[in-house]
Amino acid sequence: VYMDFRSHGDGFSRILMLNGGTNGELDGIQAGRVLQRLLDVENYRNMFLLGLPVTREVQPRLRNINRSIAETIKRVGGAITIDTSDDHGDISKTGGDIEDEALLHEVCNISNTTETLASSIKFRLNASLAYFQIINDRCLGLRFDRIEGIEQPDTLLRRHHKPVARTCESIVRRINDQAEQNLRAAMLLQARVNVRLQKQTQSAIESMEKRTVHQLKLQEAVEGLSTIVLAYYSTGLASYLLKAMHTAGYLAIQPEVAVGVFVPAAFLCIAFGIHRMKINIYK
Repeated sequence: VYMDFRSHGDGFSRILMLNGGTNGELDGIQAGRVLQRLLDVENYRNMFLLGLPVTREVQPRLRNINRSIAETIKRVGGAITIDTSDDHGDISKTGGDIEDEALLHEVCNISNTTETLASSIKFRLNASLAYFQIINDRCLGLRFDRIEGIEQPDTLLRRHHKPVARTCESIVRRINDQAEQNLRAAMLLQARVNVRLQKQTQSAIESMEKRTVHQLKLQEAVEGLSTIVLAYYSTGLASYLLKAMHTAGYLAIQPEVAVGVFVPAAFLCIAFGIHRMKINIYK
């Protein structure tokens, strides 16, 4: 069998099959089987080569995607700055949040580009790899013998087509690796957002604690003032009562003296009552 693996002017290649020789002549069934395998080799070789222009077209796009992924991961791994609250302790949108949104948009775009590219070429590249395996199987079935001065068809096919097959494998592997890099970038971004949210929450809690302390101090000051005010009004009411009792003859001492005794007693009673009320509320 002589094969040139070249497309001539009529669009066909040439196969010369000589039946006979030192090993004897093949019958019709055997010759037909050999010819069928030779045609399979040629047909699958042509289908295998359909993946070659795809590899040439896709490599620059893969380089651009890989560069974009590297830049995005570098930005995701940058320092995190936190400015989470205003003077009132309310969480506000910061520059870091805006940057995270931009990074998320970039990661989504890169993932979309990678998946679109993978869906458009992986079928063709995997088909080419399958055709290459079929070619090898057909060549093994033909069991070529070496002729002095002429390269065996299976050796020529392996020498010329194996680099193409390895290129297809490499591109499929690169696409899968880039998809994993996209996933890692998304995970890093998620971790960054989680750290930012945790720090925002921590800052908000600290601010709330400060506000609570201030409110507690203010409440204590108001309670002290409330005690004084209640004692003042209670003393005023008591003075009217004591004066009336003194005028009616029911109070032997002067009303002013009785009011002087009543003031500290009223203050202590009111303070004790407020204290007991606070205890009951906290319980």
